[in-house]
Amino acid sequence: MELQEHSDRHTVTIDVRGQVAVESGDGRTLCGRVRTLVEEGYKLVLLNVADLTRVDSTMLGVLVQAYSSAAKAGGAMKLQHAAQQLQDLLAVTKLDRVIGSIDPQ
Repeated sequence: MELQEHSDRHTVTIDVRGQVAVESGDGRTLCGRVRTLVEEGYKLVLLNVADLTRVDSTMLGVLVQAYSSAAKAGGAMKLQHAAQQLQDLLAVTKLDRVIGSIDPQ
């Protein structure tokens, strides 16, 4: 997994590239980074998942943890550029009601 960040005043976007390998600690890394950014004062963390190469139930768990980390730190997290497969998984599990998704115009 590769993470690249870019930000403006109150929002930071994390580009997530590749496969999130939970067994190698990628999930903890992503969740920790989301929480740290909110604690640093960013109100909204956008996860750009356009280049995410694998989406499964494990990845859904990582997204829920990242969302929870942001919320506990007083911020918000949303997905950006979610592929149809991820949107479908979120809808089936009803997580789309919790984890928002936006796409810039």
